[in-house]
Amino acid sequence: MSLHGTALATTARLLQQLRGLHEFMLLSTCNRMELFAVASTERDVESAVLRLLGFAGLRRREFYVRRGPAAFAHVAALCAGLLSQARGETRIAAQVKAALAAALTTGTAGGALREWLSAAQFIAKELRTQT
Repeated sequence: MSLHGTALATTARLLQQLRGLHEFMLLSTCNRMELFAVASTERDVESAVLRLLGFAGLRRREFYVRRGPAAFAHVAALCAGLLSQARGETRIAAQVKAALAAALTTGTAGGALREWLSAAQFIAKELRTQT
């Protein structure tokens, strides 16, 4: 699943209305859609996000939710290109940067998410040089 254009903007506007979703960024590429967020750990927040993204009808193995250190490791591996169909490609890092810039511009992302992604991108550079 991926979202582009007005569908991406509409989804972002709907997500902005959720209480407990403090900062977020949507990343939509040709073969994936990911939400990076600073959010409350309350179950109803996750349920509402899954419904808005259209994941509520999916089986749990058809999507993933990462939190804390696992989320950080995931985004670092993603930015390093280790999760891409063509391992090591760097286009995804540029897509993450563009998605963050868009989220900062629209006000859905702020300092916490910017710092978190900056640290993950730093680790991603290290991973690329070691692999």
